[in-house]
Amino acid sequence: MTIQEIITRARSLCYTNTVQYSDTQAIEDFNIIYRNMCNSITQEVNEDFFWDIFKTDTVVWQSEYSLPTTVFKISEVSIEESGEYKKAINTSLNSLPNDADYYKINQSTTSPIYEIKDESIFIYPSPIEEITDWIKMRAIITPPLLALWWTILIPDEYHYIIAQWMQGFIYKRRGKINEKNDAMIEYNWLKEEMLFTLSDRKNIPTNNSIPNLSFYA
Repeated sequence: MTIQEIITRARSLCYTNTVQYSDTQAIEDFNIIYRNMCNSITQEVNEDFFWDIFKTDTVVWQSEYSLPTTVFKISEVSIEESGEYKKAINTSLNSLPNDADYYKINQSTTSPIYEIKDESIFIYPSPIEEITDWIKMRAIITPPLLALWWTILIPDEYHYIIAQWMQGFIYKRRGKINEKNDAMIEYNWLKEEMLFTLSDRKNIPTNNSIPNLSFYA
């Protein structure tokens, strides 16, 4: 379901129109519900449930690349070499190496290394040419607040649960407290059932690309 379809379903279940419950009100309530469900999944199913693949292009002699704003943590980094991705090794150095020092630090292996610092990833050795999608990151993301046209990261089969809690918001806005309480009771039951049946996410996610980050050089 899309966000608009979920909102329409919630309105229909409450016999409410767009004048009584506007899209502006609905998306505000939707994000409260969505964040609640995402937090429950990360806490009770798997902290790494919301992960995705991000790629970016190289900039010649640039080691630092900005991370997407939704990234919570990086679990794996791969660097493209001769048409294949090679897993990079995470390093925790007090000071970042220059390209000459990289080979001394990394003399026991031919693998590239990386470090996460602040909101950037540092890759060594630095690229010597521009390559599309050279850096591939498997990242755990924090589901962002959504607009009407954005993608919902919760599996499709549980989207109707969002509409269930949205009924509670609609009833509360209309002063129907008993109906609101009933909607919330059912929502909490449905959410617990979801958490019980939801398995760790193991399928390959969609490939997202982050923009060319040349201006961070």
